[in-house]
Amino acid sequence: MLISLIVMALIGTTYYWLDDRLDVYDPIWIFA
Repeated sequence: MLISLIVMALIGTTYYWLDDRLDVYDPIWIFA
């Protein structure tokens, strides 16, 4: 149970980080 919670937290953090990076790169695609 504890391991699954840790895995869920890692996946959630990674997804949030990737989503944040996509938001950063979005204006570059607009100006490209």
